[in-house]
Amino acid sequence: MKKTRCFLALLPEAQLQRQLFDCADQLRARLPAREIRWSDAAQWHLTTAFLGNLSDEQIRSLCAAMPGRLRHCGPVSSRIRRVAQFPNPGKPKVIAALADLSPSLAAVRAQSYLPGEQAERRYSPHITLGRYRRTPHPSPFNPLPVDWQFEASELLLIASQLTPAGAVYTGLAAFPLSA
Repeated sequence: MKKTRCFLALLPEAQLQRQLFDCADQLRARLPAREIRWSDAAQWHLTTAFLGNLSDEQIRSLCAAMPGRLRHCGPVSSRIRRVAQFPNPGKPKVIAALADLSPSLAAVRAQSYLPGEQAERRYSPHITLGRYRRTPHPSPFNPLPVDWQFEASELLLIASQLTPAGAVYTGLAAFPLSA
């Protein structure tokens, strides 16, 4: 049986994309290239839930359920307050733009799960800008304070295919956030 690796996510709007791009450019100039594989800007997203490997039936079921679940969820509005090593500055896995868990983001997050399951409890909203390669002691940097607005008016179901060059994302469905 074919399975597809999937997640639900929100995409940054154009203004935030530019801010993230400028920040990533500054970090690229400061941090050793051998330590970090920078994410393509076209793949930047804020995950609301990683769903794992889904069958076609699970994908159809999720797509049928999401509009009803999201009917009371309006557009997401949140703030990004810093860009930092994540999740642990002592042993970081990524460099990420860290978002606040605003009420609108929390509402969408609460509906981001497979039918018959519940959303995971632990959640740290972020947009991954780069992933650390297997570096024993990555170069530290102080978190960058920022004050950027994150807005999203749709939630996307995205397929993720892992390749040696990195993940390849394909949009499978879009669900409007317009309560």
